[in-house]
Amino acid sequence: MNQYFKEEQRFNSWWIRGAFAISLGGLLIPLYRIAFLNDTSIPLAPLVILLVVLTVVATLILGAKLETQVDKYAIKYRYIPFINNWKRIEKGDIRNLQVRKYSPIREFGGYGYRVKLNGDKALNVKGDMGLHIEYKKNNKLLLGTQKPEELRITINRLMNIQSVD
Repeated sequence: MNQYFKEEQRFNSWWIRGAFAISLGGLLIPLYRIAFLNDTSIPLAPLVILLVVLTVVATLILGAKLETQVDKYAIKYRYIPFINNWKRIEKGDIRNLQVRKYSPIREFGGYGYRVKLNGDKALNVKGDMGLHIEYKKNNKLLLGTQKPEELRITINRLMNIQSVD
């Protein structure tokens, strides 16, 4: 029996990588024309700015990593590069836990690090399953998961907190 749950998720879908590759290719063609064909009709500055912005965005998205750990004392998570240090939710600070299906677009406006106006947060990478945590202080956090059954079994066995399915 597992005494511990650990999960690591990344934005590694083929379509995300493809979108960045196509965007980069679209920028490299005019840069090639400027550098090797001496085409002076293409302005260089906007291309360089777009290349820098694309590189930064691609690095942030492709480098993002959601890590979740559960043991009998706490739930820990971090979302690199936005939350680099582990955040710890002590068992005693949790009112309710639930592994549930959710709608990332409808409930949180998409994937990533999401904060609603009421202070509720969602950290997700892909899919529609997550660990919904209700704090005793009425805040809520949803951590996306690709291992919902394993997570459900772990929290039911280790956390001893009411879990509604």
